Amino acid sequence: MRYLITGGAGFIGSHLSEELLRRGHEVYVVDDLSTGSINNIRHLKTHDRFHYTIDSCANQHLMAELVDGCDKIYHLAAAVGVKLIVESPVRTIETNIRLTEIMLNLANKKKRPIFVASARPPSRLPVQRCPHGVRAAGTRGRAAGAGRGLGPRGGRYGFGGVAVR
Repeated sequence: MRYLITGGAGFIGSHLSEELLRRGHEVYVVDDLSTGSINNIRHLKTHDRFHYTIDSCANQHLMAELVDGCDKIYHLAAAVGVKLIVESPVRTIETNIRLTEIMLNLANKKKRPIFVASARPPSRLPVQRCPHGVRAAGTRGRAAGAGRGLGPRGGRYGFGGVAVR
């Protein structure tokens, strides 16, 4: 099985890469290193089933090629961090929603299953109720709330989904 992991040089993405490689799968990682670190995947770089690209998910031509060559997708890439969210809340929301939209469109076009994750917001941030009933705080949680329409009905993307919190 071939897996694509966006945000693969982050903490969760790098550990997921390790586990998938341990299970015998091929792993393709894309990360722009804005919050991830090459140090998280340095030990994987020599593995013959590990491939990485330092770039953004916003590069739609690259992502289309990678999605086309993979069987399953883990979309973990996001603009995260309390400092970034506080200093640039609109940019953070726009980035997270746009990257997710790109990945969902590509997954739908190629009929690939995709896992989209939202980081747990820090508990000191105010928790709000979104119009869709999603518990959200911070911009990443709000971005996930905006995608709530991807639940069992599949929203405009035409495939089912499961919301896990």
